[in-house]
Amino acid sequence: GIGYVEGVLGARHIRGIALLARGDFTASVTEHLTALRAASAIGHQAAVCEAIEGIAAALCAQGQTERAHRLVGVATNARQQLDLPRRRDDEYWLTHCVGDASASPDDGGAAAEDLDDAVAQLLMSDAFAAR
Repeated sequence: GIGYVEGVLGARHIRGIALLARGDFTASVTEHLTALRAASAIGHQAAVCEAIEGIAAALCAQGQTERAHRLVGVATNARQQLDLPRRRDDEYWLTHCVGDASASPDDGGAAAEDLDDAVAQLLMSDAFAAR
């Protein structure tokens, strides 16, 4: 069943999307990073993908489209490998922010990057250091 941590992950995801819609990109990234840390700690792969996609959308809104597309490619590749469909509402906002979120990553860089490597890079990145 769904436990406390999973509920918190869902709430952080929704809050991150709301902050993105409001234009508060830094706060959106912070929410998604917090969710990413927790999801990674409990091994919740679907929530890891959601958090990465949320970060990507915020980055894209800030003009960091190349990095955003790379992250979406990593998450999409992981979703395909693990058979983790994206929620319809997430598909809508992610497509609105980043582009065709359902497309397979065609550039070798995104497809070749491992989900765990992307998580580690995001969590250790100076730009997204825990505060």
